[in-house]
Amino acid sequence: MPGTKARRHWRDAIGWLLLALPPLLMLYVLYRRTAFIDGRIGKALECYGCFRNDVLLNDWPLAAAVLVLLLLGFACRQRWLALLPRLAALLVMLLYVTDYLTSTELSSRLVLHELPNYLADTGIIGQHLGNTGFITGPMWAAGLAAAGLSLLLLGWPALTRLRSRSGAALMLLVLASGVAAQSWPKTRYVHSWMMQNVVQYNMQRGEMQPYSAAMIERTLASPPAPETCHPGLQQRHDLIVLILESWSVYQSRYFGGIHNWTPRLDSLAGQGLAFDNFHAAGFSTNEGLMSLLTSMEILATGQRRTPYITAWGGNYSLPAVMRNNGYHSSFLTSGHLGFSRKDLWLEHLGFDHIEGHNHPAYNGLPRFHFAAVADEHLYRRSLQHMTELEQQGSRKPYALVIESVSSHHPYKHPHTGSTAQADVFGYMDSAAADFIEQLRQRGFFSHGRLLVVSDHRAMVPVQPAEQKALGLATLSRIPAFWLGRDIPRGRVSEPFHQADVLPTLEHWIASEQCNPHGLRDMLSPAASTPRCVYHVRGDRREAVNLFCPDGQGEIRLAGDRTRFERAQGISAPQQKQALHWLNHYRMQRDSRHGRWLQRSAGATPGR
Repeated sequence: MPGTKARRHWRDAIGWLLLALPPLLMLYVLYRRTAFIDGRIGKALECYGCFRNDVLLNDWPLAAAVLVLLLLGFACRQRWLALLPRLAALLVMLLYVTDYLTSTELSSRLVLHELPNYLADTGIIGQHLGNTGFITGPMWAAGLAAAGLSLLLLGWPALTRLRSRSGAALMLLVLASGVAAQSWPKTRYVHSWMMQNVVQYNMQRGEMQPYSAAMIERTLASPPAPETCHPGLQQRHDLIVLILESWSVYQSRYFGGIHNWTPRLDSLAGQGLAFDNFHAAGFSTNEGLMSLLTSMEILATGQRRTPYITAWGGNYSLPAVMRNNGYHSSFLTSGHLGFSRKDLWLEHLGFDHIEGHNHPAYNGLPRFHFAAVADEHLYRRSLQHMTELEQQGSRKPYALVIESVSSHHPYKHPHTGSTAQADVFGYMDSAAADFIEQLRQRGFFSHGRLLVVSDHRAMVPVQPAEQKALGLATLSRIPAFWLGRDIPRGRVSEPFHQADVLPTLEHWIASEQCNPHGLRDMLSPAASTPRCVYHVRGDRREAVNLFCPDGQGEIRLAGDRTRFERAQGISAPQQKQALHWLNHYRMQRDSRHGRWLQRSAGATPGR
């Protein structure tokens, strides 16, 4: 009948359109990805377009796989059977688009084994993105449109033409093109990880490559160095550790960066002891906290990552050191403590007092990142808490850890709504400097010391000028300085690390400091035992950067084949020693975490 024929015609036409939309979207994202890589690598090398072919050759197999799956799904008559390849095609496309957004927004790649950590906190993440303006009206509209089209695609009737010889030939042609692109030789380059597609990147994860049983037995049988002990100073200063979210060297002219976005903090750093070679353990807030609060050197576990993995079950933490020496310890942030189970972990470490986004002092105030109020309100509350501690009848010295939030990505100025980095970090600078000035006015520095430090470099792409200025340390170097009446003014060029903060505090307040690295005191760099410091990169998780007093290098994690990729100024014996230390440290941390999981029956950290 004419009406039936016309309906079939329109049904098939819409079906072909639905079939074509996902590959077309992937091709558009592929175009955007090549432009992004051109802006990163091509611009740095003044070789625009040099890597487009490699991106195309790496990504086309995924696009071809999506198209083949859709062709199979639309050729199948059985609805339930057709659903499987269509769902698989949408999943691959979702991973591809998410990986692209991760690259552009966080200067990293989508790591599949870390997804459970974030999927467990979808409500907090959604609130965070909404509060910072990342999810807008157009974004909601696009998401709803994508969801609607996906439902149509999953439920649309089969296309009879695909069950012909020409349909089979089309599938074979697309499949052959994907295989050819996968097999075609690609350019080998130090940043090839950027050109890989999301599946290739996740399949080549040296961080997850296990050590052999023989390697583990041999390595653990020979610890790198015995622990040595040194007399402590038994001082009783009040202590504040101010952790500034994403404060980076490239933002600070004083610390050798390319911008002048934090002039007031720079000025304050010039009044105290500043560290020109200070490195973060990793690329995220969690790793920064783990290093600062438990002296973790790096997080390079071979296990599936869970929140604060390898930092449960230890007995060396800032709260423990403080309690053992008669101190009260507090942790204050304005961020959501439920995210990534931070509240449980901080309690596990043993803080005497913990505050987060739900403190009554923040009631009625506007919310931004992770339900946090603006930094200025966190600092006001911190001053109130200090007064509470100082007015207690049995006054103890205190260690107060303050974690700011307002400069977290995605950037949004809490007052103006500006998303420009310069404005957001300018606000961070102003709010933190005002807080430090208030500390000065209330006389804190007559009895206390303040460390201002970052948790990690901002999760944004590296600019060519920054790379030129900082070299291998671009991703790891962060600003840090101490202030106090008895703090010497100057600059420290020796390499120090977030993991050195806790040994420094222990040396000040305890009768003895014991450390496998020897004496480490940030105020006494000349007396401190020289050592190498490590940083796990966020762009390539299998890469560990190493910074020693006489040189630097890059190590590639690969189980038993862990090795130096490059080294400058580090002798062969030093390289061997560094590799042994790194392998031993990773094995020891994973083994300890495994024992902790057995004791706790997987209760808290594994959830």
